[in-house]
Amino acid sequence: PSSSLADARPASRAQTAVAGQIDRYIASINSGDVEAAKMLWDDSSDITFINTTGLHKGWPAINGAVHSFFRDKFTRRDLRLVAKPTIQIFGNAAVAQFIWDFDGTMTSGKELHTRGGRESQLYVRTGQHGWRLVHAHYSLQPPPITP
Repeated sequence: PSSSLADARPASRAQTAVAGQIDRYIASINSGDVEAAKMLWDDSSDITFINTTGLHKGWPAINGAVHSFFRDKFTRRDLRLVAKPTIQIFGNAAVAQFIWDFDGTMTSGKELHTRGGRESQLYVRTGQHGWRLVHAHYSLQPPPITP
């Protein structure tokens, strides 16, 4: 079963649980709470994050490129969903896709406004910890193509 903005069916328990993880992910970015972010990720050394700076593998690399980066380089962070995420469940795996906007103030005082970032996340259901993030990929929306 999958869920989308146009889907009238109620979300499954698994979709609701993954949506809660996405909410916690966003809250950890906005608060700069690296420990909360670490609890979202699986403890495998094979976890990955792809963003505009490259491919980051394992918690130390992901933390440095994403979570500690946002905590240390911004005095204000406002990451928010543009619409309800699409969450597809495949047994003990889940794929989430969403579009976000971000506003922030860097430690230098520079304002950053990003519109239309897009992200996909892969979660696995673990016996001990429930749904854990194992892969994320974000990019910026490309500019519209004009003929």
